Amino acid sequence: MRFSLVDLGRNTLRLVPSEQVLPGERLRLTVLFQDGSVPRGAAFVLVAHPARAERLIEVWRQPRSAESYQQEAMAARAETQRCHEENARLRAEYEGPGGIAGLLATGIIKEEGVDAKYLLVNKELHQHPGNALRTLRAWSYRAPARVALSVEFENLDAAHPWSAEGASLVSRTGASLKTLTVWQKDPISRDQLGRVVVEAEATPDAARGTYTLKLWGPGGLRAITLSGVTFP
Repeated sequence: MRFSLVDLGRNTLRLVPSEQVLPGERLRLTVLFQDGSVPRGAAFVLVAHPARAERLIEVWRQPRSAESYQQEAMAARAETQRCHEENARLRAEYEGPGGIAGLLATGIIKEEGVDAKYLLVNKELHQHPGNALRTLRAWSYRAPARVALSVEFENLDAAHPWSAEGASLVSRTGASLKTLTVWQKDPISRDQLGRVVVEAEATPDAARGTYTLKLWGPGGLRAITLSGVTFP
């Protein structure tokens, strides 16, 4: 069974994937509508991802109501606003001075600098079975507007170098920090250790408590999960 729960309602379809669904697996879902209007159905491709999930997907059919156009317009405006804010942030960072001066100019760090914390692997920071890489060392950092995590990995699979495609930092309550940067210098091969740096947005009162870091390679495959992440 690919789903542990299939709940078919009058206007909704609720699906809960089972543990048999593997990261990167693609499942085709075909839905037929009962009213006989066209289109008579719709086909979806469901892709399993180790960290990203869409809790709710809304689908509208033609002819569309005025309300549906208003909802789409509101979503488009929200996305446009998000892009404007992201563009403004990037322009502020890259048009100013570089180095420490740039960090001070943009307010990413203040006069007190950056706090750092060494995380003890297998004591504070726990590796999950099935991780694509072995974790050797890790450090967490906190500045007034940001947090960051630097992790050193070892790749035991000589035939397959590893590169990070994305990352998430999720609290025990399910709240996610906004990931700003996922950086590594080169793909991690067996011949050399590799480091991955993840930076996220966090106010001074945010990112308290324990977080879980999830990293994944291209297509959401060869994932890494590290629990017990804390910041200074």
